[in-house]
Amino acid sequence: MKKSLMKIGLSENESEIYISLLKIGECSVNSIVKATGINRTNIYDCISRLVEKGLVSSIIKNGKKNFSATNPKRIIDYLNEKEKQIKDEKEEVTKIIPEIESIIPKVNNEKIEVFDGKNGIRNLLELILESEKNICSYGSSGNEGNMSILGPYFNHYVKRMSKTKIKARIIFADKERKPFKYNFGEVKYLPREYATTTETMIYGDNVVIFVFGDEPKAIHINSKTVANSYLKHFELMWKIAKKF
Repeated sequence: MKKSLMKIGLSENESEIYISLLKIGECSVNSIVKATGINRTNIYDCISRLVEKGLVSSIIKNGKKNFSATNPKRIIDYLNEKEKQIKDEKEEVTKIIPEIESIIPKVNNEKIEVFDGKNGIRNLLELILESEKNICSYGSSGNEGNMSILGPYFNHYVKRMSKTKIKARIIFADKERKPFKYNFGEVKYLPREYATTTETMIYGDNVVIFVFGDEPKAIHINSKTVANSYLKHFELMWKIAKKF
C-alpha cells in the first residue's frame, strides 16, 4: 500500500502518516508520532501537504487539533485534480515553447564522421540512398571503379538507386571510356592520369570522401559551406570533362 501511495506522488512520510491515520482514526499529533516514529516537525509539514491534497482533515476537540484520514475514495479525486493540473501546465508550456526556443543560441550543426571498413562504407551508402538527394561525384574510374571492393553489394546499391528520384552527375577518370550502364546518371570523363584512390561525392549539404586502400574508409562532412565549395570545384571539372 505504501509503495502505491508513493507512486502517485506522496512522500514516504506522507504515506506512512496517511496509513497510520486510516488505522487509528482521529488522533492528535502526539499519537501520530508514537505510531510512526517520525519527527514532530516533519509530521506537521507532511500533514499540511496531506490536507492540501484533500487526504487528511482536521478538527478542534477540547481545544486541541486532531487529524483524521478522509475517505480513501478521495485518492481518486486527488488523482483527477492532479491530472487536470498536469493538463493545464502542459497547455501553458506548449504556448511558451516558441518563446523558449527563440532565446536558445543558434548552434552550428556542422559535423564530421568517419565510416571505417567495407561495412562502414555500405552503411554510408544506405544513408545517401535514404536521403534521395541528387549526387555529384568525381575521382572514380570506370562504371564501378574503386567501389568494386564492395563486391555484389554495389551492383545491388546502384540498381536500387535507379528506382529512386536521385539523379547523378559523375566524372570518371578513365582512359577506356565505356557507356554508363545505369539510367540515373549523366557521365563525363577526364584522362586516366587524374584517377585517384579517393572518390568525392557531394549530395545536399554533405561531402563524402571515400578513401580506398587496405583499410577503406569514408569521411562524411555535413556542412553547407563545405558542400558549396566542393560543388564549385565539381562544376569546373564538369566543364572541362568530356562526354563519352
